Amino acid sequence: MNTTLRPATVDALASFRDRRTRLLMMKAGIAAAVVLLGLLLIVAVLDWATFMPDSLRQGLSYTGYFIAVIAAWRLGVRFVKEARGLYGAARLMEVADKRMHEKLLSAVELAQGAQENLPDSPEFRARLQDEVAGDLQDFKAERILPTSLLIPWFKVLGGVLFLIIGLSFVPGLHLPGFIARAALPFANLSRPSSTKVKIVTPVRADVVVPLASSVPLAVQIDGKIPRRVLVETRTSDAKSSKKELTHNGAQRYEAPSALARAASSIGSSPEMPSPPGTPSTPAPALAFWSSPRPSRRPPTRVCHPRPSRKTTAI
Repeated sequence: MNTTLRPATVDALASFRDRRTRLLMMKAGIAAAVVLLGLLLIVAVLDWATFMPDSLRQGLSYTGYFIAVIAAWRLGVRFVKEARGLYGAARLMEVADKRMHEKLLSAVELAQGAQENLPDSPEFRARLQDEVAGDLQDFKAERILPTSLLIPWFKVLGGVLFLIIGLSFVPGLHLPGFIARAALPFANLSRPSSTKVKIVTPVRADVVVPLASSVPLAVQIDGKIPRRVLVETRTSDAKSSKKELTHNGAQRYEAPSALARAASSIGSSPEMPSPPGTPSTPAPALAFWSSPRPSRRPPTRVCHPRPSRKTTAI
């Protein structure tokens, strides 16, 4: 008597295994997307609310990707191996299809066991195999494992997307730009802002000036007008100083950036101009600060490595 698994039973188990694997991979992808979008949203809000260093923002973004991969593994991928063998697939299929309860797993066990040690007769085992194969003749894995099983996960993903889309329309939040900065930590994306600073003077990005002199600085403000604008200069010896720019009308702010501190380091007088032949020094690095209104929050800041005509965001 033929007591092995019938082709219909083997095909049904294979179809069930493939369908379950696809659903688990979909679940893993949705779970990873939910976790990643949620963490990126948190990083974006923190980036908007605080001036975190780029290294910290990038570290948080990479951590979010790592946590999303772990979530995909724990919630979906690691369960795929449970149905690789015939025994595991039959056990899970019995749970999903109540018709096969205590029948399919028995058929698999009787077909794989040592025939001489089984108490049942070969006729009984062959009859069981035929009965199971007949029940699985028109088996469709989509009926016991429908895509609707993932509806709760689709709802969660839709809720997170709806929240992000809704916050994207909040004025002043600039969420799309901050989300992009969080999602692309390897890209040097500028900080979004309602206020743009354009350096008018100096004209050139690299300027060499005499020691004990000053560099005229003028900036043009586009967008939301700040309450005040500060410039922070930092020389090559890592010393920094801040100075407020004077409003000169037409959204223009001006102030000289003194280099007397750099001159005094070699004994020159800061009040006297440098004589011919005096060594020159590069213009200091610049950092602009603006404060749109009185607030407990620190003023908005953008670091500029050197004077440039490029438009930068604050």
